[in-house]
Amino acid sequence: MLIIKSRPEFTSGRLYIYLVEVNFQSRFMRLFKRLILFSFFAILAILISFAVYARNCSYNVDVAVKHLRKNAQPKPVRLCAGYVRQAITAGGVPTFIRPPMASWYLWYLPMIGFGQVDVDNLSTYTPQKGDLVVFGSTSRHPYGHIAMYDGNQWISDFKQRSIFVYKNNDSSWGVFRRNP
Repeated sequence: MLIIKSRPEFTSGRLYIYLVEVNFQSRFMRLFKRLILFSFFAILAILISFAVYARNCSYNVDVAVKHLRKNAQPKPVRLCAGYVRQAITAGGVPTFIRPPMASWYLWYLPMIGFGQVDVDNLSTYTPQKGDLVVFGSTSRHPYGHIAMYDGNQWISDFKQRSIFVYKNNDSSWGVFRRNP
């Protein structure tokens, strides 16, 4: 409820408002809270629908790898998440939702049908063509890193020398593979 109190000022013949009191438990605020709650659940429903759709799309690893090789830069350009996401899309999995940071792919890849591969140690792991490795955020690398194995080497936004791009790998990581 909005309450406005006023008093007439006879000198100029105008009405001046001297006190405005707003009750925040008004109908408007209750409707606003309901709208926010409804929006949250609507967005959640869209995300679930997208995940189900993306999981059921066919995926061609060769097309994804070819796209990544073709677009790889000679040196890092700090856009690994974008390059890998475009390769995944080229392979046939839609990526309408675009996580802004590579580290967010740790939760995003399972959502679109990539299963986590059980790997104890990255130095003893034998990758398969199309495998994705995601490194989480660190203090020195706040956005994390993601790369795809093309059958010979790891590629992100550039052709890497090894799976590791951090000198000290103290972040969380995961290896993902598309479920058939």
